[in-house]
Amino acid sequence: MKKILVLMAILLLAWAGTSWAATIGNTKHDLSSTSTASVKASTQGEICIFCHTPHKASPAGGRPVWNHTLDAGTALTWNPTATVRGTTLPIIATDSKLGSSIACLSCHLGTMALGDVLVYYSGTSSAATNFAIAASSKVTANKLNSTSSAYIDPANMSKNHPVGVAKPANVAGYTNFKATPTAPIKYYPDSTGAGEYVGCPSCHNPHDNTTAPFLKTSNAASALCISCHDL
Repeated sequence: MKKILVLMAILLLAWAGTSWAATIGNTKHDLSSTSTASVKASTQGEICIFCHTPHKASPAGGRPVWNHTLDAGTALTWNPTATVRGTTLPIIATDSKLGSSIACLSCHLGTMALGDVLVYYSGTSSAATNFAIAASSKVTANKLNSTSSAYIDPANMSKNHPVGVAKPANVAGYTNFKATPTAPIKYYPDSTGAGEYVGCPSCHNPHDNTTAPFLKTSNAASALCISCHDL
């Protein structure tokens, strides 16, 4: 009986692992060498290691068991420098209001090498490692370049939805919003765990590309937009 229970447990774990890998496997966030993505590592075959490690991790912006080196403070240029409701936009990637977004920006700004991880256990020792990324027109020195659709130009952030801004409910007199966004869209705290801000994960789920590009929900009929904006 005990052997049967152990076997069932192993099978359940194997199924769970397969289910999880099938979600992110072969998407653009699968940088493993066996991925079908156009940007991937030359030899490292693990999927999760580029972002996570089970031990000696860094709690980046509340990210669980985080393993990728974070941006050290790239300047962000917005034009205009404030939203239409007067909220000043963050001008540095390490701004505390970007706590939920810094993990994403560290790769997408093209400032940090995609394979630059904090911990890698080689079998004999554990240390920081920079896994080589296979040759690609979308990568320069292992970093995303401007030819990649995933690249976010830090010198021209105005091409993107503002991030690091407080939810509209915090601004007196502003009414064209939904105090509570339609699930699964949500606001996230800053790097200290305070407040509620718009961040990359407000709209994106990095582990699930069912609705590309990693959207939490379909934007058919602008459903994603009106999850927050009261039009």
